[in-house]
Amino acid sequence: MHRIKRYGALLLALLLLTGALCACAGEGKPTPYMGEHIHTFGPWQDATEVAADGSRVPAGQIRYCKICNAEERR
Repeated sequence: MHRIKRYGALLLALLLLTGALCACAGEGKPTPYMGEHIHTFGPWQDATEVAADGSRVPAGQIRYCKICNAEERR
């Protein structure tokens, strides 16, 4: 009889956990990654360019969109 109660309690706990996780899965508005979107840029990084002689020359800073990889320079 104790095994049945223990099995029932474990089954109930797993069922409650599954219900809680499934309830959280539908929250939030989906982000459309194709087409027009608001750019979400990452941090600024130092950019360099390769000169004609093969040396690297500073070229300001650059950052990229996390969704479409568009670049922005300053």
